[in-house]
Amino acid sequence: MNKIFSISFILLLLAINIIQAEKIGYINIEKVFQEYNAMSDVQAQLQQLENEWWREAELKKQDWMEERRSLENEAVTLSEEEISRRTRLIEQKRQEYESYVQEIWGEGGLYQRKTEEFTASPIAQINEVVQEIAETEEYTLIINALPSLILYAQPGLDLTDQVLSRLNAEYVSIVDTTEQEKMRTAILSVVPITADAKSSGISSTINSYLQSILNRIATLEIVEGEKVTDALQQIGVTTIEDINQSQLASLAAFLEAEYIVRGTISQDQDQFHLIISVFSASMYTDLIVVEDKFQGVENLENSIEALVADLASSI
Repeated sequence: MNKIFSISFILLLLAINIIQAEKIGYINIEKVFQEYNAMSDVQAQLQQLENEWWREAELKKQDWMEERRSLENEAVTLSEEEISRRTRLIEQKRQEYESYVQEIWGEGGLYQRKTEEFTASPIAQINEVVQEIAETEEYTLIINALPSLILYAQPGLDLTDQVLSRLNAEYVSIVDTTEQEKMRTAILSVVPITADAKSSGISSTINSYLQSILNRIATLEIVEGEKVTDALQQIGVTTIEDINQSQLASLAAFLEAEYIVRGTISQDQDQFHLIISVFSASMYTDLIVVEDKFQGVENLENSIEALVADLASSI
């Protein structure tokens, strides 16, 4: 009972002290993290590093999977001793891949350590600015509070924008924005999926248009077609129609590309249905899928122009 009374008394004293405080303010630290330019630069740095780590992980995974596929295909022709040796090698490559993933993204891994390292300075600067505002404007208390937790507050108590304004005014970006890094992009041949589309040869026309239009986007670096073809052979893809997500990721890693553009075309006489998608290596999924139905081959170029415009807004 005495313990409960003591805790209640302490809470009451705290409440009285807050009520009697001369000035109280609050900030939305989540908004500060989102809109402080230094934190945006930190995210850009971390994303660049993570893309590099992810590509290395994919290469290790591909090496392991390729060794396993090779053994499965050749097992009937190998001695038990050779099968045993190759099995140990496969297990070694699997462990190397999993160890690398754990080293980067596991508890206390490189990603976590780099995040703490990169965010240390911006967080210190946030604390410094909050302290300066508190001292110069004589705030007794400034707390971190999300808007959803505040039922009512007098105007002027929210100091978030003031903190952000001072932080961004004092911050000099460490990221060079004079020239935007181009994203390496590989283009796969558009696949005809109906008899009319296959017989008309329209996919080759689409490929030419698509290559030409994507080349106009200044932020993209288009990988040469021969390199894409060689890479497909290296990762064991024989038909683009059957390419799966794992193979797309392996292809991106092999080419050091961020985006893989691919598509399908259906044709029923003069009716066409074109679908184009962009696979993102860093997201390990399709970033965007766009489609258009049109009549007459004379409208093909306009259709591709419109679809690529939609793609450009996301990449």
